[in-house]
Amino acid sequence: INLTWVTARWLCAAAWFLLLYAAMLRAAGSPGLALCCAAFVTYFSYLLTFLFLAAWPSSLSPLGPALGKILWSLGSFGRTEGVLRLPRPALTYAALFAAGLLLVRAAERKTWRATALSGVVGGLMLYVRLDVGSTYLFAAAAFALATARRDRAAGLHLGASAALSALLSVPWVLAYLPLDPAVTERINLTVGRRPDWTVLPLLALAAALWRRSPPGSTGLWFGCVLAGVAAACNVQLALGYATETFHWKYFGNIYAFLGAALLAYGALAPRLRRLSPGRLAPWAAGAMTAGCLLQGVVYAGVHFPFQALPKDVEAALAWVERETPPDAVVAAAGQETNLLVPAYTGRYTLVSFPSPTLSDITLGENARRFAWVLRALGTDPVRKLVVPRVL
Repeated sequence: INLTWVTARWLCAAAWFLLLYAAMLRAAGSPGLALCCAAFVTYFSYLLTFLFLAAWPSSLSPLGPALGKILWSLGSFGRTEGVLRLPRPALTYAALFAAGLLLVRAAERKTWRATALSGVVGGLMLYVRLDVGSTYLFAAAAFALATARRDRAAGLHLGASAALSALLSVPWVLAYLPLDPAVTERINLTVGRRPDWTVLPLLALAAALWRRSPPGSTGLWFGCVLAGVAAACNVQLALGYATETFHWKYFGNIYAFLGAALLAYGALAPRLRRLSPGRLAPWAAGAMTAGCLLQGVVYAGVHFPFQALPKDVEAALAWVERETPPDAVVAAAGQETNLLVPAYTGRYTLVSFPSPTLSDITLGENARRFAWVLRALGTDPVRKLVVPRVL
């Protein structure tokens, strides 16, 4: 399992890097800028997602402490994804970038073959994940409208692609919407009808990209994605409830970084040419590679003692696999244990992991099972188990 994990992460990171490089190369035409942006996002995406959002602007904290937190994390041990985070950004974000590149190619070539291919791939985005799928559908429609204003032929092909993507998404919509009330309660979607003002910087950047980017270009697509993120973060204004909007902001910040780099390069390109950025880019990418490797070593040294599988837990899992039949059910109260048992022993667990994407057991049924486990372990669930009411 460890070898599979390391291999999968390496291959996905390589694919993610190539997609980022291709997108920025198509957007700016500068191999040096594309190399540096792809290396930075691949190595330090946590600065654009988790840590950036935790500091500013989501919490509306002052900019100084926010930058201090980011720089401290960058200079100390960094941040890496946990064992459950392989899909993001390696798979789901990569799928969104690939679909966007195909859509831009359809605008450039204006052939029905390219249009159909981008429409089919775009129609699969909802089946990849809700956040990237919903954003793609919104951004594809906005991309077609923005392009049609200045290039009707390209706008026609983009509109056809967006329509095909929407049509292929209908089975997903029929299967999953409206949301099951049990799922809504489980992940606590109700947030009222308050607007999310933290997306205003994304909208301002989107407007700048729309104004300065040619029709059907990658820069224009970046702006449409940012608009889609802003719309998803304010869907509660129309529905009264919203999903966990930070999932959209994670990749929204990545597109914001790339869009800002694109605008900055366009403004500074004449001066940068005198500095020979093509010669400096490999050295900058090499420095980022060395920094990422050093961070990984320090991060492993800090986190391994309490994240590695303890010997007694490893022995217990080996005992379960050796002494129980293949269809045995393990009654355990620990959430981590209920993840480790099926992964390392192949046995079943009585209590499910409380996520609607990993289990179809209802919240009430899972709570009853958890209470039974507590009783079996000699604990009073009425006194020990506290279940907050979902408003």
